[in-house]
Amino acid sequence: EDVQNLVRREQGTWDLIVLDIFQDRVVPHFVCTQDFLRNCARMLSKNGTLVFNYIINNEQDWNALQLLTGRLFTTETVISIGINRILILKKTADES
Repeated sequence: EDVQNLVRREQGTWDLIVLDIFQDRVVPHFVCTQDFLRNCARMLSKNGTLVFNYIINNEQDWNALQLLTGRLFTTETVISIGINRILILKKTADES
């Protein structure tokens, strides 16, 4: 199923969600939007973790994503492997 539709309508909560969504080596725009990430946060259980695999193709986009995730999640760790960044994010109290 299309993940955009899934996160809009899913009512369950999960302890772990992994985002590893690419078209070739590009993260689709919708994945880095407030609506999509807010829906992911909504789907996390109280102490849930979101693992987000991101490829940096543009430094400005990477910086914007960090600002957005900082508003929606608590960043536990960022693992750098070449141009990949693996963000380990926890649900914030505001998104409960």
